[in-house]
Amino acid sequence: MKSLLMSQMTLKKRFGQSVVFVTSTLMENGGVSRSVAPENVLKVAIQVINCGYEDKTDWGSEIGWIYGSVTKDILTGFKMHARGWRSIYCMPPRAAFKGSAPINLSDRLNQLLGWALGSIEILFSRHCPIWYGYSGRLKWLERLAYINTTIYPVTAISFLVYCRYSKKVIAARRVCE
Repeated sequence: MKSLLMSQMTLKKRFGQSVVFVTSTLMENGGVSRSVAPENVLKVAIQVINCGYEDKTDWGSEIGWIYGSVTKDILTGFKMHARGWRSIYCMPPRAAFKGSAPINLSDRLNQLLGWALGSIEILFSRHCPIWYGYSGRLKWLERLAYINTTIYPVTAISFLVYCRYSKKVIAARRVCE
């Protein structure tokens, strides 16, 4: 009994206070136990993604959110997958979170600029998916998806060159007509 209690305390120290999350770490393929009601899964997800959940846990110091980047969600997901963690896409029938979104084009462009800069930051950091995490368990399609996520801002350069060139071609055709 004492060893069971000790292991539960160790697991809580390692993975935090969510019983459902701790239990999911013990399952062979991860996931959520069938005994957990579907309406509770969303509550647990909200608890685990809270920015204070990882405080004073091994989870927070080993994985946790990777702060210091505009795109901390991409970097965190990449490092988790590189370490062999699995993730699921949670899409409840009712909106799970209400937040703020850009209300005009200027705000939207600033948001996109931030994401692009964060992606380029990852591309030129030690966490670049091109060479980071090969000793881990990242599948090649996952790596390809993360590489695509970090290089997409660079592709804008060729798009701008194309637009500039096609504009000149259209202007030249009008002159010839």
